[in-house]
Amino acid sequence: MISDLVFLQDHTPEEVIDSETIYEKGSWFQAKNIDIIPLSQLGEMLGVSDYDSLMKEFVPAIEPEGESVLLAFPNILQEKLTTISDDEIETVAVEWSKIEEFWGSAPVEGLIDYLKRAREFLSQSKEPVYLFWGC
Repeated sequence: MISDLVFLQDHTPEEVIDSETIYEKGSWFQAKNIDIIPLSQLGEMLGVSDYDSLMKEFVPAIEPEGESVLLAFPNILQEKLTTISDDEIETVAVEWSKIEEFWGSAPVEGLIDYLKRAREFLSQSKEPVYLFWGC
């Protein structure tokens, strides 16, 4: 399963999802297959919203037609990840590393790196980001 973030950059969701060269449309952040469940748990840990509310915000940007889908990314989580401090990253990474979806043993340093790179990527644009989820 692939789970990456993308800014569409003047492309429609259809153009991105239907492209044979998908990574050539928009600006991409390869997100280490961190999908909606761990992202929603992260958002709750950061205090942006509760898990269930965040999960409900990951809705298809267009009707899925195959094994891949482009999901809207919760704005409140995008805003938080854009402005998260290094101290917040280091604190939340320890807690986040212990979630069941990471089998309770994700390397904290890897999650710190992921969050810092995600912050840098998300800071590049004010447009909404999407989560590409596919096989």
